[in-house]
Amino acid sequence: MKYLKLNLKTFYILGALALFTALVSSYGVFSASSKEIGLAKDLNNFAKASFDGGNDIGVTPRIDITATAAGAFGDGGKEVFGWETTKRWPIASITKLMTAVVVSEKMQATDVVEMTSEMLVADRNSVFVKGQKYKVSDLEKAMLVPSSNDAAYALAIHYGRANFIAAMNQKASDLRMNDTHYVDPAGISVQNQSTVNDLVILAGYVRGYHPDIFKKTRKTKDTITDLKSGKRRTLTNINEFAGQAYFLGGKTGTTPEAGENLLSVFNIAGEPKTIIILGDEDRYVETRKIIGSLWQ
Repeated sequence: MKYLKLNLKTFYILGALALFTALVSSYGVFSASSKEIGLAKDLNNFAKASFDGGNDIGVTPRIDITATAAGAFGDGGKEVFGWETTKRWPIASITKLMTAVVVSEKMQATDVVEMTSEMLVADRNSVFVKGQKYKVSDLEKAMLVPSSNDAAYALAIHYGRANFIAAMNQKASDLRMNDTHYVDPAGISVQNQSTVNDLVILAGYVRGYHPDIFKKTRKTKDTITDLKSGKRRTLTNINEFAGQAYFLGGKTGTTPEAGENLLSVFNIAGEPKTIIILGDEDRYVETRKIIGSLWQ
C-alpha cells in the first residue's frame, strides 16, 4: 500500500517522547513524578491520534492508491493528499486542456476551419469529413467533450502546427510547469508528459482565466454545426462525472502507455477541490475513493 507520510508535527512529538523515555529508563537523569508520567502518556496518545486520525488536525487518512501518481488539492492548489506528485507521466488527452488554453488566447472563436486530409489522421472513427467547415469554438467543443483528436489537430494545423506546439510549451514555461512538455496537440504521443504538481497549476489557471473551458467539459452533450452543409451534430461527453452537480470540470486521458488519467475539479463543501489521477486502471473508482476518504 502507498500511504502518506507521518506529518512533521507528529514526528517531533514522537522524537521528544523517545528522548524522554530514554533519559528516564536508561540513564536516570531525573526522576519523573506521577504528573509528569501522566503528561507523557497524554502526549503519546496525542501522537497516536495524529497518526491515525483524520482531517480535524490536518493529517490525511491513509488511502490505498493504485495509480502511478495521484493528488488531491484544496482551493489555491494546497495539497491535501499526494502520491508521486513529481513523477513525470504521459498525460494523453489531458493535453487538450493546454490546447484549449492556447486556442482561447491565440485564436478567434468565430474563425472558420476547413477540414483537410492532414487534419483527419488521429481518430479511427472520426466524426469529421474532408471539406466540412466549422467554427473554432465548435472544434474546441469536439476536442473537450468527446475528446476528438482530429479536432485538436485541426485547430493546431489551422494556426500552424509548429507554432501552436511552441505556444503550448511556452505557456507551460510561463506557468512554471517545469516538468511538462508537449509534442502534439491531442496527447497521442507518449512524449506529452507532465506531473500531478504541474497539472494542478494548469487546472488553477483554467479555473481562474478560462472558466469556459471547464464549463464545456461539464456538459453531458453539446452540438456543433457544419457550416458547409448546415447539418448539426450531437456530441456526447465521455467523462462519467459530466452532468453531476458537484463536478466543475475536468479532462480524461487514455492511451496504452499512459493507462487511465483523469483531472477533475469538484465543488465539495462549497470549495473547489482538484483531484488528479495518472496511470490507473479505473480512474473513476480511484477519484471517488479519494473523495470518500478526505471529504465525506
